[in-house]
Amino acid sequence: MSASPCPDFSFCVTGNPIPKGRPRLGYRRRVFTPQRTLDYEQLVATEAMTQGVRCVSGILRVEVDFYRSTKHRVDLDNLIKSILDALNGIAYDDDVQIVQLEARKDYDKKHPRAEVRIYKIQ
Repeated sequence: MSASPCPDFSFCVTGNPIPKGRPRLGYRRRVFTPQRTLDYEQLVATEAMTQGVRCVSGILRVEVDFYRSTKHRVDLDNLIKSILDALNGIAYDDDVQIVQLEARKDYDKKHPRAEVRIYKIQ
């Protein structure tokens, strides 16, 4: 299995990447996703669509580079979850299609962002 050297889609989400928040227990013991997480996932989805991302069938490789404006500790896996959940139904039907994943996090005080690349595997 190999992906083409050029991504099928790539896009950038400007602003500080937000990790997926833990589900919370609310009124009447209902579980809900924190609003901050929902807002960031909506931003990712909007940017993906605006920048031309379309639903891809088949198996995929996803690469994500996160650049945060602060050096506060944040789990890379929770950053990834925000991106992948936001792209369900936009870049792919279900994230089960992703069989390869590469992610990095770094610091960029002036230009925080998430850079996403999606490859269809042949």
